[in-house]
Amino acid sequence: MEATCKNYACSDPQYTNQSACEADSKMWNQNGDAPDSVCCSSGELKCEGCCDPCLNTTDPNYASMCVRETMEGASICGTIGGTCNYCLGSPGRDSEYSCTSRGTCSNATTDSEAECSTIGGTWTKAQWLENTTAAGAEACEAQNYCGYCTGCQTCEEDSCGTAGSCNITTHYDRGSCESQGGNWTLASWTSFPALSESECEALDYKMIKVQRYEDGDKLPAAPMTRMSCSTGPTLFLSLDACIDPAQLLQDVAAGKTAEEARNANTTYYTGVASVLLLSPIVTNHANASDRAKFTVTSEPCLVAVIDAKNKGEINFQGSEKTYAVLVNPTNYADADAITFSGGSAVILGGTSGGAINVDTTGKLAVFGVENSGPITCKKSQDILIANVTNKAGATITVENVTATLINIINEGSVLVKGGGKYKAYGIVNLGSITIEAGDIELELLCPASGSSGTVTLMEGVTGKVTYAQGCKGNMTVPSSGVIQEEVAAATTAAPNATTAATTAAPTATTAATTAAPTATTAATTAATTAAPTATTAATTAAPTVVVGSLALTVSDCATFVAQSGADSAIKAALAEATSADVGTISVQLTCPSRRLASAVLSRRLGTSVAAAYEIAIPAGSSTVTATSVVNAIKSSSTTAMTGLVTKALTAANLPTAGVSVATLPAPAEKVPVLLPGVSEATGLAMMPAALALLAMIAAV
Repeated sequence: MEATCKNYACSDPQYTNQSACEADSKMWNQNGDAPDSVCCSSGELKCEGCCDPCLNTTDPNYASMCVRETMEGASICGTIGGTCNYCLGSPGRDSEYSCTSRGTCSNATTDSEAECSTIGGTWTKAQWLENTTAAGAEACEAQNYCGYCTGCQTCEEDSCGTAGSCNITTHYDRGSCESQGGNWTLASWTSFPALSESECEALDYKMIKVQRYEDGDKLPAAPMTRMSCSTGPTLFLSLDACIDPAQLLQDVAAGKTAEEARNANTTYYTGVASVLLLSPIVTNHANASDRAKFTVTSEPCLVAVIDAKNKGEINFQGSEKTYAVLVNPTNYADADAITFSGGSAVILGGTSGGAINVDTTGKLAVFGVENSGPITCKKSQDILIANVTNKAGATITVENVTATLINIINEGSVLVKGGGKYKAYGIVNLGSITIEAGDIELELLCPASGSSGTVTLMEGVTGKVTYAQGCKGNMTVPSSGVIQEEVAAATTAAPNATTAATTAAPTATTAATTAAPTATTAATTAATTAAPTATTAATTAAPTVVVGSLALTVSDCATFVAQSGADSAIKAALAEATSADVGTISVQLTCPSRRLASAVLSRRLGTSVAAAYEIAIPAGSSTVTATSVVNAIKSSSTTAMTGLVTKALTAANLPTAGVSVATLPAPAEKVPVLLPGVSEATGLAMMPAALALLAMIAAV
């Protein structure tokens, strides 16, 4: 990490800018400290083209954001057209030299040119040729396949048929084996065409390169500032380390800073740092024939890509164990796409004008993104999209998924297709929302200028639409199945969807308390009606809500959660700990997913119970307040809470053996949106803290 802001200069003083300096093969180096007195209009220090928080120069976080913003990581560039080559006469040879040194004999008993001549055969030398009909690397190498020679592990396919093994282990050729009375077993070749190259190599098989694509010249292009590319047109990232995300997410939920987290678990965070990729650039020159593509393979568990700039394709292949975090990306309008085709993923902040395609059964969370391009989501049954601005001309399309949307400003279009379950809270609709099928809960807020958007619910859609006074806009609803409810208008501004997640300062110690949905409303209690014209009921003050979670250790999670009254026991324990009325507490018990866990962690998760809770504080309450509830839990301990849980389980005649409270993070206070009780807000609250944590780790 930089200690102060730096000046830079060329080793040849005739050059005053980096591009010209490096174009002449000179060095662009640090040249002393920049003055501390030059500040941006926002009051931040100007440092080498970026605005850095004005901190004391002795602060350990001084200039870290400037380092991030001016950093240029690996650059993957598109190339001019390459060539597709193959070896005629010796398939699988992937270079001209290895090809032309081989050949075939008219007598198939040998693959040696010398032996072929000795036995009177005719030797045909292999040729390295170009396939001019294959366009691009993918088409060229589509014929490649994986294989294995049983009986000769080191053999290539063309030599496998003449190889074998002797039952007399001191003889390695067929002639000497059989002359000594041994039995010679011919080797055999087996192909596995469905295996990818990485899967093939993992099994210690051989990838047969029937054809090889040789890349053309790499073409540097904006947003690069360097004059040469790191690689191109493709880069595959396959990490050996499998870092489980569980500890990181636990530390985020506990509101720890990066320093606190690292100090508590140095070994783990050294591993986390090894799976962070900083500031990669995927770019294509106008003359590039083969487009740039960066692929994160299915091997990694936790992987984080920070400050990526994409004008090509970024593809997270993923697997069930993958947890991909994409922090502050810039996905340009002329980009091919950012694609998630496996695993779980989180996008924190950034801007997107190009396509984002999600086609995975894993979890997806998108937070704080300004979108002006198309976002398409399929398959996942656990999607959270929050604090997102969908600009004019932009589209969000979801199909056959389960999704929750919170604090969305929609100036473009949102299209829901193919069924699914959808909850949308704090939506400012200035564009169009079309729901073709599914079950919905939709809450519309108004900007100061009133709603000008359209909402179309097709026949067959079911659920409920709640809208503030004057905020209905142009709404079309089916003849039955959808309840409409008008409530008093919100008293605060529309949610700001472009703030926290995009550039979280490295000094941020944000816990879950700061990131609950920003959409606040006048509290409402409205009568519901199925009639197309809703009536407005009298308003009452809404309760404040405290959200949090705790983790229990039990003998078996599934058995514990299935017990009738287990959740009520946790409610009773929380009520006694906080003095809140048990009737104001809701608890949801779940067994943490094993899908992303290693085998060891998976076994441990079988004895862990996640208890998410919400405590509603009645408006005007003076004896129990949100502050008193938060402080009561913060001042408690896992030991004290274990005692209260044991007491409540005993009173409910439920077993207590092996039950203890493992973690007790501080809860968060939030003001609920029009439809209170959104448990997804707990996950939303973690995200800015996660961003701050990752940003600080990356800055070290």
